[in-house]
Amino acid sequence: MSWSSSVDPVINALLKILPAWPDLAGVSVRDGGQTPDVSGVGAIFIGDTQQLDDAGQPVENAADYLATGEGMGGDRSREQFSIHCCAAFLDTNSNYANARKQAYLLASAAGAAIEAHSNGLAGAIQGQAGMSGGALKYVRSDAGIKAVVLFDVDVSSYTH
Repeated sequence: MSWSSSVDPVINALLKILPAWPDLAGVSVRDGGQTPDVSGVGAIFIGDTQQLDDAGQPVENAADYLATGEGMGGDRSREQFSIHCCAAFLDTNSNYANARKQAYLLASAAGAAIEAHSNGLAGAIQGQAGMSGGALKYVRSDAGIKAVVLFDVDVSSYTH
């Protein structure tokens, strides 16, 4: 059987489990994309960190991974990767404290959902997944202030 990566199944699992998490009810969970310029809007982005260059293109990979062989056969049977994500909240009143608080609440809820499904991440992998890393940044625009909490979903799994 040929090797296949678990990155796509994990992204699909995240897109399924996060919107179903009670603390994220009604929150937009996106496979990439931009936060709408509307007050009080929060979103979780899978494989997107909302970091853009001057031309509006992403400056970071959606995911980074390494596949290695295990055992005597040398087949690529183990995979470790990080999916770069973020939680963002736009406050049109440019209230930094509120934007930051709301973005961290979204990131915390995402972390709880990921932790609850860490073993096998809803059947997508034969391994473990967990939330790691993190950073806070602000994006100022005419629409207001957007707080963005960056985080990774780190996965260690056996491939198929």
